[in-house]
Amino acid sequence: MQQGNLNLSWNTNNQFYGYVADNNIYTYTGELIGVNLAKYKEVEQALMKCKNRLIELGEIKIPKTPEEIIQEQNEMLEKQSNIVNEMMSKYAELQQQMEVLKNGCESTQRPNKLSTTGDEGKSGASVSKSSGDGGSVKDKNKGRCNSSTSSSEK
Repeated sequence: MQQGNLNLSWNTNNQFYGYVADNNIYTYTGELIGVNLAKYKEVEQALMKCKNRLIELGEIKIPKTPEEIIQEQNEMLEKQSNIVNEMMSKYAELQQQMEVLKNGCESTQRPNKLSTTGDEGKSGASVSKSSGDGGSVKDKNKGRCNSSTSSSEK
């Protein structure tokens, strides 16, 4: 078997042989290897027009700057803060309504001296007695009062 010789040689010459024709750069053998600056600028402008059009159409999304991201986060936090404030307001309103209902039920509790005339169906309220600890009035439109505790126990 024959072995071939490998001949490597380094060229320390920093010269390039080529020519420019029609805004293109060619090697001395005629191979296209680049363009001159005028052609490069022309192509760059055409690409920028295409990019801008794609941005207008929404096909390309421009990355947000840190300032834009911070602004979006601040707006989101403000919206969330408003939602929490609304929820807290609604909670306080419901607490007040519960207190009004609770106080209303306490004020409607009566001692054992209840009259049972049979007219309770006309007013929308019914009277109930509990075993020796007082009675309560149930208003069908406003909810039910707890009849197991009397006002003297509270």
